[in-house]
Amino acid sequence: MDNIFKELMGINGVRGALLIASNGNIRYQKTGQKGAFDPGKVDWPSMLPFLAGIQEAEFLCEQHRIYLRKAEDGCLVVLMGQKASPSMVRLNCDLLLPLLKEKNSSKGLRRLFKR
Repeated sequence: MDNIFKELMGINGVRGALLIASNGNIRYQKTGQKGAFDPGKVDWPSMLPFLAGIQEAEFLCEQHRIYLRKAEDGCLVVLMGQKASPSMVRLNCDLLLPLLKEKNSSKGLRRLFKR
């Protein structure tokens, strides 16, 4: 899954990415800086119902931004610095989410017959 998130993590100012399942479990976690964010300290299962109707959201804080994007089964969270380009992050998320859908759907015998 690292290769799917490689482009997103390569954007200047992106500090991390999380893919959170609808049950609150963290399916993927990649942070660029040590101590920048500890997703284990967030109670994701209780937070996700509040985000149920949101397609995308951006939270601005003093030192960083948090971009949330609804995924097929959960939520994609991107941690950015103030100087990161939100439009580049959105574009990469537009490209990344269909790849995640393909990755989740290739189960069973279908993965044996990939081209």
